[in-house]
This record gives sequence, structure tokens and C-alpha cells, in this order.
Amino acid sequence: MSGKKVGLEYDPESGRLRGYVKGIRGLVEIDTDLSYYTERDLEILQIEVYVMCGGGMLGHFAMTQPADFYIDSRTGRLPYRKRDIYNAVEMLKGLAIKLGKDPHNLPEPKIVNPWVW
Repeated sequence: MSGKKVGLEYDPESGRLRGYVKGIRGLVEIDTDLSYYTERDLEILQIEVYVMCGGGMLGHFAMTQPADFYIDSRTGRLPYRKRDIYNAVEMLKGLAIKLGKDPHNLPEPKIVNPWVW
């Protein structure tokens, strides 16, 4: 497993999301084509990332600025593991680039009744 780095990165030349994530039995290689995703998928993924962060300021930061996103070391307990959140945010960033959106300033999707979560 030497030389394999955990994490996902978007390759703009090929339009693919590549990298390694930790699975049940070790590292799993990911190589996903993002060409069939639409803007609606981008909005849905933004909401999913918001929920993964537990909402609030961190969730808003993740869904509107995935290229600049980080989790501060002072952050308390999150609903999902940090590496899972980072992988989802990386996919959001890659999808935004693929669709020609600015990953530093994505429009906020309409979330109906977010206080229910």
C-alpha cells in the first residue's frame, strides 16, 4: 500500500474523480466519471454535504465553498467521519468544476424546512 494516498481528487483533463478511500477491508480505489451528472445532482449533493456536516455554519461553508473547505481542529463531534465529509466535499468540488460553476462561490440551494433535521 505504499505510495497510495487516501483522498479524492478531480482530474479536469479526463473529467474523472480519482483516488483512494478507506473501506471495510482496506483501501478502495475510486475512479468515477462525472460526465452524466446534472445541475440538479449538484444541488442534491450540496444538501447532502450540508447534512453530513450537521448543518450550521460548517455545513453552509461546505456546500457553498467546497474548494476552500476545511474542518477546524477545534470542531466538536460531527455526524459523519471527517474523511467521509472530505470525500463528499471533494466530489462536490469536482462536479462544480465539471459543470462550469465556481467552486469557491456556489449558489445556495433552496432547502425547505431545514430545522426538521
